Amino acid sequence: MGKKYRKISPRIWNDAKFMKLSDEGKLLFLFGLTHPHLTAIGAMRASLSGLADEIQWPHEKADIAFQEILKQGMAQHDNKSCLLWFPNFLKYNPPESPNAVKAWGPAVDYLPECALKVAVLQGVSRYAQRLTEAFRLVLPLVFAKNSLNHEHEHEHEHEHEHDKKTMSGKPDPLDAEIPFDEIIYHLNQVTDSNYYPTTKLTRRLIRARWKERYRLTDFLRVNQNMAYRWLGTDREWCLRPKTLYNEENFEGYLNEKPEKRKLPEKIRQNVLAGAEFLKQHGVTDDPTGLTKIHQRNATPGPGLLKEPGA
Repeated sequence: MGKKYRKISPRIWNDAKFMKLSDEGKLLFLFGLTHPHLTAIGAMRASLSGLADEIQWPHEKADIAFQEILKQGMAQHDNKSCLLWFPNFLKYNPPESPNAVKAWGPAVDYLPECALKVAVLQGVSRYAQRLTEAFRLVLPLVFAKNSLNHEHEHEHEHEHEHDKKTMSGKPDPLDAEIPFDEIIYHLNQVTDSNYYPTTKLTRRLIRARWKERYRLTDFLRVNQNMAYRWLGTDREWCLRPKTLYNEENFEGYLNEKPEKRKLPEKIRQNVLAGAEFLKQHGVTDDPTGLTKIHQRNATPGPGLLKEPGA
């Protein structure tokens, strides 16, 4: 359970992202920020349908408003695990004392395990590094039993080589600038998977490509390209970090020109969500072409969207 009250800065009305929201989007965003179940770190277990029912909105109306919020990057949501997070919450609701940070522990325990939870913990950890030493010292106690400090393996992957710094137990200084969580969050979003950005092999592969001067948008394009090509096919099992970020595959996947194909509705929605994430990071030319098609057919309403060549 979160605090009895929350701080919402009056400067929110000067915020460009907030002002881009429709009236419904603004109301839903404020409802989320003041929700009784929102924890002190700005995250809670929540489903969109549940939020809609609480304020007695039709689910379709809530979905449109919610997509506006996600598009602006003002919230992140794992639909499968029902985890909702407001990344900037702590900026306006900082802990009042180290004891307040200790109280984050029970709240974290009740958040559902998923890749987004790892992103939440990493975001909270980055925020805490800007606080005084007294706050930072209690942070390890909060996360001791949570996934940020555990390696989650989704496959029995064998590592044939290791970075010397990793083997010595010292973190690579480069890791501070590599957006591991964003890369894997997007992969999970488009593939409906549950990979963790803390897995050793995943981090090693991403780090190696980063040292070759590939950057965030390159990884997002690879995720998007290959999800569009392989989801729903006998190659779907290849949608994993071990294959996508491999030295021999990465450049080819980055330059992949996906053939137009008709997608099942669930897969199409995943790829569209991934395209929106790309747009949030400055990539407006969705390589699959689905975003343009979605916009062109948005006026007729649900059920009338068409795939390339349909």
